[in-house]
Amino acid sequence: LLPWLLRLRPSRQRFFAFTLSVVTVLGMGFADFHAPPALNFSIFYLLPISFASWYAGSVGGGVVAVLAIVAWSMVEHHNYPERGDLLHLWNACSRYGVYIFIVVLL
Repeated sequence: LLPWLLRLRPSRQRFFAFTLSVVTVLGMGFADFHAPPALNFSIFYLLPISFASWYAGSVGGGVVAVLAIVAWSMVEHHNYPERGDLLHLWNACSRYGVYIFIVVLL
């Protein structure tokens, strides 16, 4: 898949990398939703974020990071409804900071 991606024109390469990353984040969110609550998927969301940042640019990586945070937050809120909204917001913001740091580094 990667050699094929590298042969594409740059505009198609960015689009394909972004689309693949979005689909991967949605799939990971689905898997995270159905996994046991004790299993933390947050590190795995870095793979599509890094892929999008490298091939689609920092804007694409930032959008994928936002989608990953939304997916993770929905799963977290579903698994732990007893936690307050402020705690969920804090966790989402801190994780978003880490993801954006990775986007900027790449």
